[in-house]
Amino acid sequence: MIKARPSCTVALALCLALAGCANYQPRPLDAGRSASAFEARSLREWGGGTTGWNLQKLTLAAFHFHPSLEEARAEVAAADAAIRTARQRPNPSTTFAPEYDFTKGSGLTPWIWGLSVEVPIETAGKRATRVLKAREDANSARCKLAAAAQKVRARVRLALVEVAAAEARVALLEEQRHIQEDLVKVLQDRVAVGETALTELTTYRLALNRAALDVAAARRDAGKARAALAAATGVPAQALAGVRLVYDLASAIVIEAMARSTALRNHPEVLGALADYAAAEAALKLEIARQYPDLKLTNGFLSDQGDKKWQLPGFVMELPVMHHNQGPIAEAEAKRTVAAAKLKSVQARIVGEVDTAMASLKGAQAQASEARVLLESELKAEDQAQKNIKAGGGDRLELLTAKVQSAAGRVSLIEAQTLAQQAAAALEEAVQPASVIEPFMNEALKPHQND
Repeated sequence: MIKARPSCTVALALCLALAGCANYQPRPLDAGRSASAFEARSLREWGGGTTGWNLQKLTLAAFHFHPSLEEARAEVAAADAAIRTARQRPNPSTTFAPEYDFTKGSGLTPWIWGLSVEVPIETAGKRATRVLKAREDANSARCKLAAAAQKVRARVRLALVEVAAAEARVALLEEQRHIQEDLVKVLQDRVAVGETALTELTTYRLALNRAALDVAAARRDAGKARAALAAATGVPAQALAGVRLVYDLASAIVIEAMARSTALRNHPEVLGALADYAAAEAALKLEIARQYPDLKLTNGFLSDQGDKKWQLPGFVMELPVMHHNQGPIAEAEAKRTVAAAKLKSVQARIVGEVDTAMASLKGAQAQASEARVLLESELKAEDQAQKNIKAGGGDRLELLTAKVQSAAGRVSLIEAQTLAQQAAAALEEAVQPASVIEPFMNEALKPHQND
């Protein structure tokens, strides 16, 4: 029968222990490749087609492309991995200590072989508390992902409102410019026959120049708004080229009842702050548990120049004579206090944002109502001027002037509706109701590889 030497036994044990080790896989980052991949992003290829891009489709695209969500998803994955780490039990350790006796007796081997094993045992429920803290950290990471998703959607909505308003303003201002051109032509004809003074024509020409400048400025704003929408979606500006966007500025705005109380209880940032506080409590509990030392059960075998000796089971324990972990406990208590203060700070900020958005929305809706009343009056004046012409007693200059006023009224209404939609988007971002984001959360949670 062949007996295995202690050195062979130790080598075999090490081989078995290392067999399950993970291998390092390098994944270097290339800034040039990343930039090229970003520039290649396309809404047409991802969403299919260039028409009908409304808030829902753009939200899904933003959840796929926007880097802030990619970062938040990575944080969730890291927090989930931390739970696995927290669940791990400490590995046992072994000590192999060969000795050589230079003063051995005759007929005795000079070698002394010692092999001992230590099995660590955590006390005071440290592992369970560590897992609890890791789970609360994971809950916090998920709340931050939900908050990031809400912010992305709210910013997409706000940018889409800006695009819709800018493009509507371009169309209305171009119409106004065409009317001004007709006015100038009418007045030129009247100046030619001596019916109107040249100074009056000059006034209308100046108004036409201002109208042309307003159109140019509106087109500039529309281009900037599309670029901002692309940034909010997480794609380059050219990805929106030729894409028809859909948003009705006159759509009804639903104000959620009890917006403040809803935000204070269910806002993802509030839930995240609560999870952070629970994690801080678990951390404090863990530091208190660390006052109590862990144990290491020991056992071993010794071959002492032919004598075979088994070590009786024993234990190793740290002696808490220099400190009782007071420093880490005090730190954990302070961090719990910070977490409690953070919750109050988050709630106070949310209340301020909700109240500001509500006030802005009510003011914008009142302004829109007033603009609608004024536009109705101007449209009636335009209609009456049209009827007068058909009846043979009207004046074309009077009709064109009425059309200019009604076009200006439509611009004012668009601006008021835009303010209302912007305030509604700000209110949605402040409240972050679950009913808005839940239909999109599956997409937000998906890991995406964009490069």
